[in-house]
Amino acid sequence: MSAKRTAWASAWSPIETAPRDGSEILCFTLNGDYEIAHWLAVTHCWVSKRGILVEPSHWRALPRPPVRLTGPNRA
Repeated sequence: MSAKRTAWASAWSPIETAPRDGSEILCFTLNGDYEIAHWLAVTHCWVSKRGILVEPSHWRALPRPPVRLTGPNRA
């Protein structure tokens, strides 16, 4: 396994340690999918950005968005 892949894999934490303050996180689900989700305190469950309930096993913080380019090189 490459060092880059090992670093990515080691950044995952058990879902029990995830923030439950409504922050969006990247989840790895029991089905083997990835979802961006947040904890919904009212129902005590994880909800994806698509509005579906998810059962994550692990989580990690979302990466920062890319820097927006300005000027003549802007795509």
